[in-house]
Amino acid sequence: MTHAFYSDAAEKILRTDLSPSEQAAVEAARRLIEEDPGSERARRLPDADPRSTSWAIELLPEKTGGRGISVIYRFNADLDAALILWIIAGPLMSVSWKRPPTLPAGGGPGIVAPARIQKGACRA
Repeated sequence: MTHAFYSDAAEKILRTDLSPSEQAAVEAARRLIEEDPGSERARRLPDADPRSTSWAIELLPEKTGGRGISVIYRFNADLDAALILWIIAGPLMSVSWKRPPTLPAGGGPGIVAPARIQKGACRA
């Protein structure tokens, strides 16, 4: 079985910036990395080091109970180990978020619709 470790930066993000449900989702991703580092759930990333491969596992908000999270890791087959380099969390979404209002066809106050811009009207 492969061993997966957190970098200092990833450990800090995991412990201080993620909610308990997001932490649980990242831990589940770490266990998946240990079971199958090249899992079909992981996406291969470009890597300059011929001795290792870099991967990303995307965790959707439905899985994390919060934000979308990317777990970026590097796997070395010779060492049979993976290092989780980064945990990238998306923005917090407010529950009360609403779709912005649509503008009327001619634009809105202070907005000029593209059809009303005349050629050559903007000169420096």
